[in-house]
Amino acid sequence: MASFSLGATPSHNHPGLASLCPGCPLPGRFVVISPRRPKRPSSQLLRAFDPATSNNVENLRVLPLAAGLSGLSFVLLNRFVSGVAPVADASSAQSRADVLVIAMAAALLLTGLTWISLKPRDPVKVKLNADQTFHMATSLPSALSSELEWSWDALRKCTRCSSLAVLSRDQCLVLAGAVLPVTEPWRYAKMGSIGTRALSEGRGNYLANLALYPGRKEFTSYLPENTQAVVVQPVGDTSLLIAASDTQRGFNKVDQAWMALATSSLSSKSSCLLI
Repeated sequence: MASFSLGATPSHNHPGLASLCPGCPLPGRFVVISPRRPKRPSSQLLRAFDPATSNNVENLRVLPLAAGLSGLSFVLLNRFVSGVAPVADASSAQSRADVLVIAMAAALLLTGLTWISLKPRDPVKVKLNADQTFHMATSLPSALSSELEWSWDALRKCTRCSSLAVLSRDQCLVLAGAVLPVTEPWRYAKMGSIGTRALSEGRGNYLANLALYPGRKEFTSYLPENTQAVVVQPVGDTSLLIAASDTQRGFNKVDQAWMALATSSLSSKSSCLLI
């Protein structure tokens, strides 16, 4: 059995993680966990960088429609006040300008109608048919155990992650959260074709609607059958982080970037993650 050296590091070694998830505990820092669930990093970033957009989404949807109606109204009012005949005349500079304004107003009207009619639905959280567990391989050094435990704690508090598995070759290092209600579900946590492909390509894979993928059995052999979404993220060359959600499309781009940063930190701190 190879040795492990993935130690808990002080918080200043994780500046990226601290900035993306300020509410999450960092290795080497002792904190008191509040019972209130912290805000997701995506919501925090949205409010931090663009509070106007976050708080006035519905008003912004109506803005193109209001601008288009205003443009048409001003054209008609201008024609009425100036006494120009309502018939367009190509030889008139004002008529040509009015045609351009009407075209732009029509484009704004169509945009506004589209924005109003096509509203994205909020992801719906489902009740998983699952048991709750926290399993960690007993052969792991305490430093590595602390690092992996922190990863699970941070993911479940800062994203919609309901389950976490970290696999290394043929061994399950961590299985936490909602799992299939069977005896010792971690014995069924194995890398399949999707995980192997992610390792060989060296990049993550996001299954936003797990029910649509024929290869979902790779995950539902140990995760709940109605798991909604899964992110597969390589940790180094031989290990894999699998984060599951009880919400369809439960992980957005910020969450995926957060996981990539977390796995990069795990990989860089590990001199060897071989079983």
